[in-house]
Amino acid sequence: MHDDYIRGLKLLTTACEDSWHALCGHTHACSQVLDASLATRSPVGFPDTDFDVGRISLEWKDKFPDHSWPTVALLSFVNREIKRFPDRDGLRRAILITDALGRLAERGIHSDWLVRRHIGPELLRRIIIISAVIWQRITFDGLERKVFNRLEPWLREIDADVPEDYREHEFSRLVIACLSGQTHRKGMEWLATAAMAHIIDWRLGGYLVSEPDLADQAPPGGLEVATWLYERFSQTYLADWSRASLFWEMAYLRDPQKVAETTSIPMHILNERNVTLEQLLDASSELVLNHEDEPLPGMRKQEFFENIVAQLERGEIERACSIAKDAADRLPRNRDLVAIYAFCLLPIDPAKSRATFQHTSRSSLLPDQITAINLASAFLCENQPHKAKEVLDSADWNLASTKPAWLWDPKSLLQHNARLRFTTITDWKNRYNQLFANGELKLLERQE
Repeated sequence: MHDDYIRGLKLLTTACEDSWHALCGHTHACSQVLDASLATRSPVGFPDTDFDVGRISLEWKDKFPDHSWPTVALLSFVNREIKRFPDRDGLRRAILITDALGRLAERGIHSDWLVRRHIGPELLRRIIIISAVIWQRITFDGLERKVFNRLEPWLREIDADVPEDYREHEFSRLVIACLSGQTHRKGMEWLATAAMAHIIDWRLGGYLVSEPDLADQAPPGGLEVATWLYERFSQTYLADWSRASLFWEMAYLRDPQKVAETTSIPMHILNERNVTLEQLLDASSELVLNHEDEPLPGMRKQEFFENIVAQLERGEIERACSIAKDAADRLPRNRDLVAIYAFCLLPIDPAKSRATFQHTSRSSLLPDQITAINLASAFLCENQPHKAKEVLDSADWNLASTKPAWLWDPKSLLQHNARLRFTTITDWKNRYNQLFANGELKLLERQE
């Protein structure tokens, strides 16, 4: 089965779990389809081995973690269970996770660097998104807040991050605010300093501070070794590994004994997975030629987009523009990244922004109507409302999307105080037309 299909199923299942299985009608069918697909697929691109994280994990899924488990199954179990909401059989869940972490520690993979550095960021993201979903339903659907006592400390952090003039349909705006604001900062502090039992339990309020020693924050060999070990036992496909992990795997092929001594991981544990030179060369080639998933090193597309939006919402336009330019320079053939750079540039250099939009092939992020709005916005920045009107009048609005998008507020552009809004195309046009109704655009035309 093609890897893109599996990745798509994983994304869909994660989204469904984050919405408390609303997408599958609370039947858990999403998880069942994913499990079945993982169980039947063969590891495409690895003809010399039957190593497959999904399949190995399923073989041990319903057993109690002990010394007989392979390292892959233990790590996958921790990765999966620690992200599961703790209220369901919470005590049993905590015991099983703690036991699995203990078995991993016996093999040199210690919980402090494994959970805090590698599993932790994704865990924190999941907690924040689930908490935001609950906050949204409490605020707009009338759910009782007291029902979610375990999440109350997280909900209080979200209270502080709610954007001004926040509206019900702007949920993605709320999520981005929380992932870049106080909720995330508090969560990162919690990940770094909380006792492991309280991380497992998602306990933010009154958590026990138990900051790990420096020696426990990475294995012998350093942080790159930690990343290699984590990816080696959690990622089926070498193309998903980082550059440093591929280097370490190459070193292991060259001198396994020295690598085992350097990392303090027993040889028989490292031998649980065998990688061929051909696989390494294929993965290295894939990394060099097709690294589109990382606009910047170590940053996924979604994280990059959220980071840019958060900075623009805070008014840090030049900083967002600088980051977007770095990404566009790194991947100049990626039309989405070039479009994001042009969007960030619009209030700073509207002429260059407009030229970039016009000379860039159509981006998946920018339907024709959004492009028209961006071009018109650039003309508004330059006090050329008649040209903005020409662009808008020539666009086809019949197929315009009804979904909200991030757009520059037209009035704020006229005032040279650019403000980002999460709004629909219709709302943006109404705001633009209101400027005509108020005579503001006609006044500019006379000034020209």
